[in-house]
Amino acid sequence: MSTNYLKQIKKEINYIRPHEEDDLEWYNEGIILLENNKLDEAEKKFKELIMSQPNAQDGYEGLALTYEKLGCKDKALYFIKEALTKAKQFLDEDTIDELYGPTFRRIQQMK
Repeated sequence: MSTNYLKQIKKEINYIRPHEEDDLEWYNEGIILLENNKLDEAEKKFKELIMSQPNAQDGYEGLALTYEKLGCKDKALYFIKEALTKAKQFLDEDTIDELYGPTFRRIQQMK
């Protein structure tokens, strides 16, 4: 898996600069879109969140959930791993695995 996914997002969502957006509700908006099967819109919202908050895990997790729902295992795995990496950077202990572990295992088992 490669960082080409992130390069593509940077090229596609080039109108957002890190830490300059009012993005407080973007994760929740993306989850609502995801729950309503508006997958293209959810994908875009989470990509925007990644561009706005590149060091936070939320956008990566949301994109993983979106790709899981779309059946894109490689992308889903890549982004849930990125979410885990980002989250671990904020914590001194590994308790964050309990939060993302079930999603990671579910995506790994996708056919």
